[in-house]
Amino acid sequence: PPAGVWTPTLCWAGLFTVVFFFVAELGLALLVRPSGMAAFCPVTGIPVGFLVVFGKGVRPAIIVGA
Repeated sequence: PPAGVWTPTLCWAGLFTVVFFFVAELGLALLVRPSGMAAFCPVTGIPVGFLVVFGKGVRPAIIVGA
């Protein structure tokens, strides 16, 4: 396949990875002290949100980014 076929997937993967990382950092900031347990994990909704908003075409990007 031509080189341009994978370019959109890699762009989505990069965007997904950056969003996933920052939301994971937010989740770590919300830990309850002193137990270190999280009341909720905001990272779990990111892949679902990407699928709902952008469709099934971002599945490879989610697999690569996560």
